[in-house]
Amino acid sequence: MDDLDMRIAIRRLATDTSGVAAIEFAYVAPIFLFVAFGGIEVADFAFTHMQLSQITASLADNAGRVAMNSDLAEQSVHERDINELLAAAKMQGDRLDLGQNGRLILSSLQVNEDGGQWIAWQRCAGALGGSSRFGDEGTGAAGTGFAGVSIDGRTLKATAGSAVMVAEIRYRYTSKFPLTPNAAKEISYAVAFPIRDHRSLAGLINTAPTVTPSSCG
Repeated sequence: MDDLDMRIAIRRLATDTSGVAAIEFAYVAPIFLFVAFGGIEVADFAFTHMQLSQITASLADNAGRVAMNSDLAEQSVHERDINELLAAAKMQGDRLDLGQNGRLILSSLQVNEDGGQWIAWQRCAGALGGSSRFGDEGTGAAGTGFAGVSIDGRTLKATAGSAVMVAEIRYRYTSKFPLTPNAAKEISYAVAFPIRDHRSLAGLINTAPTVTPSSCG
């Protein structure tokens, strides 16, 4: 090939744009996919937060209503009632596989004999494990050293003759796209509702047909 042919070949190569689109797509595609998957992940993460918040509020609210519309002057709360509440919460979180990836904790905050706050009973469900951020069952049983439960900067206390139902959820969120910022996070919520009607505060009872309590141990 002489010099003229070489110059012609170089000129043609310099002006050839037939492969530009493919090269540009090869550069842009990874960024585009990351942005697209990231958007999907952010939406799913936000929806998961919303769903867990609603489940926690529903659990506390339903626990506060257990004794409503009873003809008895003082309704007892049964272990089976609490088991059903926890089972219903897990069903609400079925999309999240809450039973395997989460921890549900329901506590009864009451006033002890010394006028202080205490966690009279506590029940749990979910395979994630872990303890309540507020303390285990029996915390504050005597004295006035236990101040109550603090949620979003507010300390909640039970009043004499009543109780506050405190629901907590801890959830292990695993990203569908491991390279996104939310690849692995733990989400937690806590909500409290006072009981709505007269209720025996002597503890949960387990009459026939008996059930296995949802203990936190």
